[in-house]
Amino acid sequence: MKKLNLIIRLEHKRNNETRIVPFAIGDSVEDPERALRDAVRDFVHSNTDEAKSALEYACGSFNWGDVMSSIPNEYFVKHGLTPIDDDESIEVMVDHDEILDDRETLEDE
Repeated sequence: MKKLNLIIRLEHKRNNETRIVPFAIGDSVEDPERALRDAVRDFVHSNTDEAKSALEYACGSFNWGDVMSSIPNEYFVKHGLTPIDDDESIEVMVDHDEILDDRETLEDE
């Protein structure tokens, strides 16, 4: 399975945040970023009540944060991208410099 990680960077004066939103990519998708942007464009131009409400709420500044909280999954799926629920992803954070060669420690035992 190919996977697209949409990385949304939010920069504040006091702190920065990064949110990763994973999508499974269908075999027919040649340009994942284009598919993602096409899904957003379809929603924005859909003229549905959901789109009108989301655009009104964003006050002319509809952005990636609004995308993830407003666009129904069907728009992404239509473009070959299946959102993966956060519950399905497991993140393991490690220290880059962690020593993984434990042979010396095992010899001392």
